[in-house]
Amino acid sequence: MLLVQCAMMASPSMYRVFFLSTVVIWMFATMYVLRVGTGTTAIKDSPNAVESFEVMEELEKQNIQLKEIAEKMRVIEMRKLSQPNSEEEGNDLLGVVQSQLIACNKKNQELSTEIKAVHLKNANTKSLPERIEQKSDANDEKNSIDSLTRSTFNQITELWYFIQSSLNNLKNDKSLSEERSNQISEVINDIRSRKSAALVEVELLQDLQKEVREREMQKLGELVQRRFHYLQNPKNCDAAKKLVCNLNKGCGFGCQLHHVTYCFLVAIGTQRTFVLDSKNWRYSHEGWESVFKPLSETCTRASGNPTLWNGEEQSKNVKDLTLPIVDGMMRRPPYLPLNVPEDLYSKLVQFHGDPAVWWLGQVVSYLMRPQQWLEKSIAEFEKAIGFSHPIVGIHIRRTDKVGSEAAFHSVAEYMTHVVDWYEKINMKRQRQQKPPLDNKLVYVASDDTNVLEEARRLYPDFKFLGDTEISKNAGTSLRYSKTGLVGVLTDIILLSKCDYIVGTFSSQVSRVAYELMQTLHPDAASYAHSLDDVFYFGGQGAHSQKVIYDHDAKPGSDEISLHAGDFVGVAGNHWDGFSKGVNRRTNAVGLYPSYKVVEVITKSKFPTYDEASIGFFNRTKGTN
Repeated sequence: MLLVQCAMMASPSMYRVFFLSTVVIWMFATMYVLRVGTGTTAIKDSPNAVESFEVMEELEKQNIQLKEIAEKMRVIEMRKLSQPNSEEEGNDLLGVVQSQLIACNKKNQELSTEIKAVHLKNANTKSLPERIEQKSDANDEKNSIDSLTRSTFNQITELWYFIQSSLNNLKNDKSLSEERSNQISEVINDIRSRKSAALVEVELLQDLQKEVREREMQKLGELVQRRFHYLQNPKNCDAAKKLVCNLNKGCGFGCQLHHVTYCFLVAIGTQRTFVLDSKNWRYSHEGWESVFKPLSETCTRASGNPTLWNGEEQSKNVKDLTLPIVDGMMRRPPYLPLNVPEDLYSKLVQFHGDPAVWWLGQVVSYLMRPQQWLEKSIAEFEKAIGFSHPIVGIHIRRTDKVGSEAAFHSVAEYMTHVVDWYEKINMKRQRQQKPPLDNKLVYVASDDTNVLEEARRLYPDFKFLGDTEISKNAGTSLRYSKTGLVGVLTDIILLSKCDYIVGTFSSQVSRVAYELMQTLHPDAASYAHSLDDVFYFGGQGAHSQKVIYDHDAKPGSDEISLHAGDFVGVAGNHWDGFSKGVNRRTNAVGLYPSYKVVEVITKSKFPTYDEASIGFFNRTKGTN
């Protein structure tokens, strides 16, 4: 009722907006409850193994049954020898078992014929890794329970951004009395709780697919890492084509890492063993391998002076290649972000909310495998500060970034999202009849030594973990040293281990932590919030969204009109219910409602490295 009163004070149109918004929130909540009843069907329709492996598993069952029958026959024969009086009974049993054997053998022959046909079909059409999952209609991303719940989660979130922004604008009207302003604040808090309750229901719905999602995403991750290892360890290093990347790009660690990531992606796509030239690295003269494990166990050097990239086709016969920085690359190959491998696409769009980030996370995690001493150092630091779960990480980048690449954001702006997250977690625990959390932990990563003390002073109900020494070493004077590097790596790795991250995606450190986080969960796409940019990769290809609902721009506004089916080039999300971009059909630039579009996931044909997949599926079943 208070919401209606506040809206009516503004205008009849605002009244309608807030009334409908409240109705929509509860409509979503009701819809989730109704959907829970269909959970069994959704799981039943979830993807199984590829066709050939289904047949192989059935064949394996039949072979087990044959062994059991053979054992029964042996027991019967032994009984006939030791107990002559039981011969008639034994003959009857033997007749039954022999009938089972005939039926089983017939089934085996049918399965053997079927598996040969499947193998022949696969050999003529798709490579082995492409056959991870290829059921069409039932597993199409538009029909999967995972994609529908993710979409619902996003719609509720965008609705909340819109309502919160609209009410805050109304509250800040100077003509409004203090009493009315306080009433609107109460309404905002009430809607926040209702939003959290709705998101809890969505998460409970997502949990119905938890085991399937975990299993399938773990298999995908293992397969990808196996491919990387195969590429990086050729049987004949001297004969292998290589791509050489110079690490010493003039920027910070996150920027350098993403430069190496771009090089490795091109190496993967062009089937070249990746060689990293890290001599005289600004962070450590000992090079990359003083901190991270070698990228190859057998092949770490190029055979000669590499030739500069001139395009994939133009350079295909060159033995050793090197790349310019991504912004200066001519004849760009199709392997750059935000593309994902074509053969992994169907699984990724079904089980992950941001496939491009998952793919980048796999690449980054291979590049950033810490040496044992670093792993031990970080583990000791975790223990010393009491790092445990659940925990939220906040990355507050200040110093050289503020005013040049990013705006200043107060601790309160970060903590707004931390408070929201813990409220939702405790509501979910209450829904599951669990006690509320005693400790609300927050890991603070910052290059500003004052942030940790400020957070502890302003939010005494939270326990903030961190180290001002790391902040000091992250300052501009000590940043480019091995000590500074260990500090930023500690922050990145601990942020990635948090259950939720609040940061700024204008910072490479926030983005790297978010990328690594994807390798620790089946789907961590919604486990972070950026106060400024949406996720991006420097030098990436077009980031597009597809319009699913028409939109007529309001006269005199900064909005653009959209037709369902249009494609929008994304500039950013304003976190107020609107995004900014360009309508590629009309070339109009402006704002549009974020809920009226969906992400476009682009794919390209990466090599599948079939040799790396031999024995993979047996290994994942524990039989290899």
